[in-house]
Amino acid sequence: MGRNYTTGDPVHEAQPLLSDHDRDLDHQHAEGSGSLPPSPPWIPKTTPLQDENLEEGPTTDGGHPLRGLTEAERLALIDSLPWNRRPSTLWLGPFVLTLALMIGIAMAAQDQQINSIICKDYLRGKGDPVIGDWDKQVCDGAEIQAFAAIITSHLSSIKNIFGIFTIGYYTTQSDRRGRKFLIYLSLVPGVFSQLLIIHMGKPHSNLGLWPLYVNAVLTGCLGAGSLLEPGLNAYLADYTSRDERSLAIGYAMVTLSIGVLIGTVIGKAVYDRTQDNNIVLMVAMVTSVCLILYTIALPESRPKEVRTAEASRMHPSPLRSSKESTSFLNKAKQLLKQTLEPLLFFLPGRIDPTENELPTRNTLLLLVGAYACGQFASNGILAVFIPYSKLVYRWGTSENGTYIIVFGLSTLVVYLVIFPGLQYAYKYFIKTTDSIQPPVKENNMDIEDVSAMLHHVSANTGVHIADIAIVTAIEPAYEPVDRAKQDASIKRDLSFFVLGGVLFAVGFVIVPMFDTDIILLISCVIHSLASIGLTAFTSLMTAYVPSYQTGKALGGIAILDAILQASAALLYASIFAATAGTVPSTVYFVSTGMWVVSIVVTMMILEGYRRRWA
Repeated sequence: MGRNYTTGDPVHEAQPLLSDHDRDLDHQHAEGSGSLPPSPPWIPKTTPLQDENLEEGPTTDGGHPLRGLTEAERLALIDSLPWNRRPSTLWLGPFVLTLALMIGIAMAAQDQQINSIICKDYLRGKGDPVIGDWDKQVCDGAEIQAFAAIITSHLSSIKNIFGIFTIGYYTTQSDRRGRKFLIYLSLVPGVFSQLLIIHMGKPHSNLGLWPLYVNAVLTGCLGAGSLLEPGLNAYLADYTSRDERSLAIGYAMVTLSIGVLIGTVIGKAVYDRTQDNNIVLMVAMVTSVCLILYTIALPESRPKEVRTAEASRMHPSPLRSSKESTSFLNKAKQLLKQTLEPLLFFLPGRIDPTENELPTRNTLLLLVGAYACGQFASNGILAVFIPYSKLVYRWGTSENGTYIIVFGLSTLVVYLVIFPGLQYAYKYFIKTTDSIQPPVKENNMDIEDVSAMLHHVSANTGVHIADIAIVTAIEPAYEPVDRAKQDASIKRDLSFFVLGGVLFAVGFVIVPMFDTDIILLISCVIHSLASIGLTAFTSLMTAYVPSYQTGKALGGIAILDAILQASAALLYASIFAATAGTVPSTVYFVSTGMWVVSIVVTMMILEGYRRRWA
């Protein structure tokens, strides 16, 4: 899902039925059978796949974890559950809508309230006794907003630095405990954070800034508020097929956009009537409590039936040696290894290539690098947006609410009309120009020919390789069709990611060129269209990894996001503080350059795929 908010689920329920292709692969199993087929008889042993973080993660003799359930088996198991335990759009849709309402209500008010708290502390530090009602327009100066940008960057960095060491652990645990585990870890601390900001925002509150720093540390230890997005993305991936996932995430964005739009209108109306950010935050907090209560009834997307079936495919893990060191240092090293393992998951050789063969060993690493470069640019602008808009345009809560409403409306149009239209147009273009036609016959000899050839080799060399090689030769008999479908979806998503990068760069560069608040709103519309690139990236990530490691993979992206947010906030706040009195829009030029680099790297990846397709 796009990185602007969180993820969700399509508006129309996607029934987890077996596709025709899945039935072709599983024709040997009776339809509706209650038993699961045996494990694949042949697992490649030439790839140095590593998965140290799965303690139960059984491996074959070659060191590879077994692949668990196939997509068809997993969806069939989920479809067999009773309605109140079956994850679906009908369950997740209201959750995403309510979540978006809460985000829309709180977003502008919370950012503005934190800015006011920092300003109040700054004025008191200068000897100005800010007590009771006071004129907040004094906070719009360059010196105060530069100070606010520095403080907010410190808070963001502290939260995300602690999150780096906890996000990976929590998201990996979600593969075993379920995705609701991540939802609770995000919603419950969020309620207490809103309570703290409400109290600190009272006119007579004089606590200083230290509670904000404590809140940043505690939030970071509980996942840095970054667990909802990977949790809901993984939830969605658990009950949708790979072919439908990209469009399903797009429909989830529609639900999210509608909720954010309505929530922002509600928040803006409450603020315009009361002129009090605390009242708006109280409404958002009540919505958060309702969301927690609904989560209790929400079905788990990785129910015990799926986890038990996957565990049955695995061999018991070997017992650890009793002589293994249990020193504090050794335990600390092991904990660090486990927490950062999801981030290392994208290194060459870590992902089973039978799931999706990459053009080069470094393709996935380059893709994540391109994403990181672009997200660094976007996170940097996000970190200084409130101080920038207050300094340059004198924006307050009402104007920020208008900005979010424009973003919500344009995102709704993008994912309801433009994104599905682009998907349809792309499929039509591919069918009429360069549809993929794998040479199945050339790669799959008749079994009699293979057997005769290998027995001839065995008779002349004494090496009895017939049994192994025949299985290897038979294996691709159905694989090229699946590989063609995978390559087609990857080509589509990579193309959309490039398009999104171009739009992000354009949206950033026009702001300093014209420097008016109308251009800022136009940039907002362009960025809502660019978010289809981030949706395509999420689809790519879930396509590259086995389903039973989706949580770990998305956890790796969440850890990367935490690193990017921490570092980008510090860098951009420093740039903004240094240029606030001269050229405050310098940060937008920096972000434009970062997205250009991301586009170039992604084009290199796409060229690698084109060479393979050629």
